[in-house]
Amino acid sequence: MANIKLSMELLKQVEHSGRTDKLLHRNKSENGLTFYGIYEVAHPYWKGWDIVKRYLDFTPDIKQCSKILANVEDLYAMVCYFYKKEFWDKARLDEVTSQKIADEIFIFGVNADMKVAITKAQLLVGASQDGILGSKTIALLNKYDEAKFDVLFDEEEIKHYDKLVKLHSKFEINRKGWHNRARAV
Repeated sequence: MANIKLSMELLKQVEHSGRTDKLLHRNKSENGLTFYGIYEVAHPYWKGWDIVKRYLDFTPDIKQCSKILANVEDLYAMVCYFYKKEFWDKARLDEVTSQKIADEIFIFGVNADMKVAITKAQLLVGASQDGILGSKTIALLNKYDEAKFDVLFDEEEIKHYDKLVKLHSKFEINRKGWHNRARAV
């Protein structure tokens, strides 16, 4: 069965290239902070923001503060709990046998929305595209060739990102990074 701890290690790489000075940042095309990929505007009630902002009060240099926050174990535990509750569990990824397939769905879902990621996965495996990872979809995912899924899912991710850029030109700045992210998983 897939393991969220392995997916979280992968998430660290795609979110900030393993660099602790990039854990906390402000994206040019967004308002608010992002920490470990958690976007403040989308998730303003995440309890970790209180800790992040308290540290920022004492260390206002965002890169330096980011390095310090990388070592706050309680905060990382909050990050992991958030991703498990809001993404992993909602997609029932513990029931997916392939770590690779679970990683693809999880990492894309974190960035694009879990319903979008699940719908793309359902498209590939021939399930009803309702954005809900139910027993039928899980069974189909568990029978699907993971190497084939990897290639085709990356293509679906890239199509999704290109469509976003076409609809909202302000996201052009993210296109290359999004494409790299899709191919990295």
